[in-house]
Amino acid sequence: MLPVKAPRDPAPSRLKYRLERLWLRPAIRNSVRIGLPVAVLAWCVAAAATDPGVRQAVAERTQAARDAIAAHPALRVERLELNPVSEELTEALGPVLDIAFPLSSMDLDLSELHDRVVALEAVESASVRIESGGTLKITVAERTPQILWRRADGALDLLDKGGFRVGAAEGREAWPELPLIAGEGANDAAAEALSLLKLATPLETRMRGLVRIGARRWNLELANGITVMLPAVEAEAALARALALDDAEDIFGRDLSHVDMRDGRRPILRLRPQAHETMQALRHPEGERDA
Repeated sequence: MLPVKAPRDPAPSRLKYRLERLWLRPAIRNSVRIGLPVAVLAWCVAAAATDPGVRQAVAERTQAARDAIAAHPALRVERLELNPVSEELTEALGPVLDIAFPLSSMDLDLSELHDRVVALEAVESASVRIESGGTLKITVAERTPQILWRRADGALDLLDKGGFRVGAAEGREAWPELPLIAGEGANDAAAEALSLLKLATPLETRMRGLVRIGARRWNLELANGITVMLPAVEAEAALARALALDDAEDIFGRDLSHVDMRDGRRPILRLRPQAHETMQALRHPEGERDA
């Protein structure tokens, strides 16, 4: 007679019951189904990335793919187009635009090229772009010299209307049409100087230039030695009053050394030493002084 097996207990064991309860939790299921494969994949990628042979192969394939794209005819740049500029600026742009054509647009850093162009003193702004047909087009807005600034060391600089340096001037005779300013901080107040010089146009043939005093105000120097002292504020109004006084009394044709317009209530006229002595002699003749 065969032995009879005891019936199997259908109830799960304690361990199996706890594992099944854990599996019902979403965090556990996601960790096993998603987290574990991701971790294994990350480990494989990290292991491959640290392998010099794999890294070299990836780099070579990446470079080959880039070169294949760069060689496409649609990305080919064959010529440079620059708007007309002065001879001096063309010479300064030479080293900046020394580009070997043809080349791929992927080998051109337009932002870096733009920064190099606008870094030139004579360039106010620039536009750098690649146009259809393989043309690198550069449009430059050039600073125009508006005024000459004599620095403390005697050198002359060309300034634009905003006081930005355009370049060096070899001498005053090379730019006779430009007005002259001098003094510390004169370049920072170039816009104000141009306004004063425009107002003083009637004195153009008798004017030497403007001198910045204490980096805060202007003196207008005339060719006959007269200095018109202007205030730090409302300088244009003071100069207009001086011009009106000259129209009425011809003060700039007299034997004066200074016309002080800093007092808004009244101008102060200062005679030259010789003229002052002559005036004293007229007021006090020799005979009267002896008496």
